[in-house]
Amino acid sequence: MKHLKLQVPAILAIFLYIILFLLIIVVPIIDRKKIPTNLTPIQENPTETPIQKIEKQKKNIPIKISKTVELNIKTPDESGEVVSDIINHDNVLNLVNQERFKVGLAILKRNYTLDRVAEDKLEDMVEYGYWSHTNPETLSNPWVWFEKEEYNYKYAGENLGRRFKTVQNLVAGWMASEKHKENILKPEYKETGIAIGKQGEFLLVVQVFGAE
Repeated sequence: MKHLKLQVPAILAIFLYIILFLLIIVVPIIDRKKIPTNLTPIQENPTETPIQKIEKQKKNIPIKISKTVELNIKTPDESGEVVSDIINHDNVLNLVNQERFKVGLAILKRNYTLDRVAEDKLEDMVEYGYWSHTNPETLSNPWVWFEKEEYNYKYAGENLGRRFKTVQNLVAGWMASEKHKENILKPEYKETGIAIGKQGEFLLVVQVFGAE
């Protein structure tokens, strides 16, 4: 019996050694056999720079399209060049906005209600044959046309141009005039409208400014 009692701890120790051997050696070998050997290693591109990583992330960001349409307005990171010297709505707007860029002001957005305000003023000048901010016969001032088109302005202004042959000369002429320049560079203005037409042989340009 004494010999049997002495052998029991030895048997238990041997049994524990066998279990540890199976856990440490055999099980990891079995697990490794379960791993497929045909997988391609996944890694970051070792030559990819931090800037490339940011650009890659940007491509995965959903793009939200604004419902506000800005017509061909050039921003400081674009060329800022006018396509031609033709006096048209886009060219006038682009050159006026470039003058605002130079002094750090926000661009003016084209507003179709203000386009109608400018058209009303132009038609009135053609009909009555005058060239002024106020109709000498009816005494209609610029604000009449804002009210007619129900533009509830907080700030409003008007620039007139006549006999100019290029858009560059037109805007340069406005910038050379203190009052016209003041309208172009007024920080409170947010929107603009433009009308272009003829009074006899002369080309007329009306640009109105506003903020509601």
